[in-house]
This record gives sequence, structure tokens and C-alpha cells, in this order.
Amino acid sequence: MKLTPTKPNQTKNNRIKIEDMFQIIENNRSRIRTLGNMVLTVGGLLLSTLFVLLFFVLQDKSTTILPSLPVLLLCSIALLIISISLSVYSAFLRSPSAIYTKIQLVDSLLSILHRENRRVMIAFGFMVVAIIVFAFGFGLFILFRFGI
Repeated sequence: MKLTPTKPNQTKNNRIKIEDMFQIIENNRSRIRTLGNMVLTVGGLLLSTLFVLLFFVLQDKSTTILPSLPVLLLCSIALLIISISLSVYSAFLRSPSAIYTKIQLVDSLLSILHRENRRVMIAFGFMVVAIIVFAFGFGLFILFRFGI
């Protein structure tokens, strides 16, 4: 089956209106803000869990622990703090500039969208790495604590 491209209909009624562009951009920004809020929430929950686990590991002197375990947990805590900070930082807007036309407004909104998206994706990446480090450290803790 061969696909042939069709020529788009360039009539006036078929073109995207500026208001539609505003709506699309705002919907995408809303999705990005939701992802940023999820990173913030999950990061906060994991951060408190990591602190409890770290204090438990450091307080428990009855069993020998791997010396790298607290370092892994501290690295995961640092990665989560960076992730949370980037998630919050993604919500900040740049300083306003003069906008005179609707096209300039669309361009400004798109640049804000791209900046928020980049920051939230970086925050999400840091959180994923922190979860991997946490899982590895927690696995080491279980392995040395219960001797499995």
C-alpha cells in the first residue's frame, strides 16, 4: 500500500486562529506544570523517606553496613534536592518584555513553554537517577541487614 501525500487545504476557514494557538500553548503549559508538581510531590516524599532510612542506617550500630551505603543515600538526597529545586525554578517567569502584536505574544508564550519544558524534563531526569540510586542503596541495605 503506497501512501501519497495530499496537499493541505489553504483556505481561510481552515487556518489556525491565534486564539486556538493560545489555547494549545496554555494546555501544554498546564501539562508541564502538572508534571512539575508531580516531580515536586514525589521528590518530597522520597526525600523524607531517604532521611529516615539514612538516620536508621547511621543509628543502628548492631549490624555492619557497607561504608558506601550512606554515601549512596546522600547522593540520592542531593539529586532529589536538585530535582525539587529545578521543578520549582521552572515555574518562575523571565522578566517581562514589551509585546505589541499577537504574533509577538505567541512567540513569547512559546519561549516560556520551551523553557518550562526543558527545566521540568531535567528535573524529571534528576529524579529518575535519584530513584535508581535509592533503589540500589536500599537493595544493599536489605542485602546486608538481613543477609539475603
